[in-house]
Amino acid sequence: MIDSKPFAMFFKDRVYICSVSMGSWASWIIVQEHPELFAAAFIASGAPKGVSAKRFAGIPLYVTVGSRERTADLLADFTSEIKDAGGTVELDILSGCGHPEACGKAFTVQRLKWLFSQKKSSNARTLGKRLVEKQSERN
Repeated sequence: MIDSKPFAMFFKDRVYICSVSMGSWASWIIVQEHPELFAAAFIASGAPKGVSAKRFAGIPLYVTVGSRERTADLLADFTSEIKDAGGTVELDILSGCGHPEACGKAFTVQRLKWLFSQKKSSNARTLGKRLVEKQSERN
């Protein structure tokens, strides 16, 4: 669909991925493997399992988690690692929220405005091309 002519002509630099809870686990993997597809990612209350912080340096991320979620410290540490690798990350720790509350409060107008204001940069495209080339070399 992304490569279809009408879509690509207007929106190719504005493709986003949003997820919450268990879907966020998959989003971490999808963005890591295909960063060239996305202008930005919004990940709510989902642990980054099996991914490398360095691989997210080329895509803006917005991450939310409840302060009472068991993954709060993990996400705080992981987003710090992404920043240390040169990435752009917004992290909101939702005070007093457990998992259900944090999932419900994640997608605010302010956060969605941030997401939809992002546009794919040439850095993300370059990073994505390099990752695709490396993947092809492995196969």
